[in-house]
Amino acid sequence: MIQLFNISVFPEKYNLSELTYDPKILENWLIIMGFVFAGAIITFICLNMMVTSIKTPINNTAFYWLEKIEKKPRKNNKLKILIFLEWLVCAMLAFGGFALVGFASSSYSQLIVFFIIPTYGILFGKFIRFDSAKSNKYKIIKKEN
Repeated sequence: MIQLFNISVFPEKYNLSELTYDPKILENWLIIMGFVFAGAIITFICLNMMVTSIKTPINNTAFYWLEKIEKKPRKNNKLKILIFLEWLVCAMLAFGGFALVGFASSSYSQLIVFFIIPTYGILFGKFIRFDSAKSNKYKIIKKEN
């Protein structure tokens, strides 16, 4: 909203979109998109390693840990494939729209606001989860010294 306000209200002299304008963005769109997705892959690998290795200490002691008990997966593979394909189609349409707006403006500020931030939001939205203790089961593990 701030970016849209800046574009519509301020004159060209103070407009962030005009100050960060560069025609090379549209010429090198494939390289920029490659850097964005390469950064996303590296971020995904780092986040995945962090999420799988988290153990929660109990009462700030190093001897007991909470570990989430994973639920047994359901056998309905067709539904999982359909949900994944639905997410993939929606994500591709969203990526295309965001890329069109981000690259067509040829402005670094609009490229960040309208392409990079939404792309990372779509890709890494699955890492934001709020596990409640009521819906999940945990086991207490005693750490051996």
